[in-house]
Amino acid sequence: MDLAKETLKEAYHFTPILSGFIKIAQMLEKAGSAVQAGVAAHPADLLDEMRARFLIHGTRSPFSWASQLRMYGRKVRDSTTCLGYISWSENNQAVSYKAIHSLSMEVFRDLIAKQVAEAQEQLEGLLLLHPQEKRDDLELEFRIYRIIDDASENRKGWSFLQHPQNLDGILPNRDNWLLDRILECQWLQEEFFHESCHNKKPHWNQKAVQAYLLQVDSFLERLLLLVHLTGCQPARGTEILSLRHMNTVNGHHRNVFVENGMVSTVTTYHKGYNATGSTKIIHRYLPKEVGELLVYYVWIIRPGVAKLRLLAQLGQGPAHPSSGPRRTCGNAGTASG
Repeated sequence: MDLAKETLKEAYHFTPILSGFIKIAQMLEKAGSAVQAGVAAHPADLLDEMRARFLIHGTRSPFSWASQLRMYGRKVRDSTTCLGYISWSENNQAVSYKAIHSLSMEVFRDLIAKQVAEAQEQLEGLLLLHPQEKRDDLELEFRIYRIIDDASENRKGWSFLQHPQNLDGILPNRDNWLLDRILECQWLQEEFFHESCHNKKPHWNQKAVQAYLLQVDSFLERLLLLVHLTGCQPARGTEILSLRHMNTVNGHHRNVFVENGMVSTVTTYHKGYNATGSTKIIHRYLPKEVGELLVYYVWIIRPGVAKLRLLAQLGQGPAHPSSGPRRTCGNAGTASG
């Protein structure tokens, strides 16, 4: 019953409630067997006994009743037409969903534009730009339409970043770029390092490193939102959260590619697999602005963060900041950041 509306719940909501009841019953059964583990010679025997008493179909138990009722609820749900929640305006420029009325396409486009702008600002923060600097000063610009990719390459650890034409031209190796920038800019040294009072050797400022890593997490959350909203038909959570930009041993072939100047994601769709016996391969293409953000992350930020996290855990920097050449970043050679 829907107490607020004083009517029966819709058929769509039948089975989730029963599934929750069944899951709680399973958890209580395991907890009960753990409490009485000292009674039986082997805990597995006690678990089997309780399963036979409470979790087997056809027995006189609440679990069997709930399981049969859930099967009936699924039958009702599959044979009942649900109420429509989505409606479009006459000009197809506004959509309404339940209590949300007249969500226009203009508002949606403004949302995407705002998120892209904020992601660009976050990227500049991750590139450790000084207020007096511009991104052009870092010489990290690239033309996405010039990136070459080979979708047939299945070597472990390979991605479009390892393509010889990219390494020799538009996307040279920048794995150490982030650490080099910290070591070469005095204001970044003062922010990310502090000297030990015992041996005068620099040590990583753990608070600064953690603050930077939190900025990376925030950027990834916004990037995930943009990929989800702008990459054609939104993917399921299991699809979008399993994207890989390089080949792996366990995950096998990657599913992030660059094709004709557009970053694409390729996922497999398993719904209906039991009926058809085959999976569907879905290609989604990202807008230029979102694709460039993704390339910047896997090219510069991701490898730099991996090295930064490792060195910060060790507690010492890769070299004394003063041992390498210092450069004035954004006319801030003596700034404290």
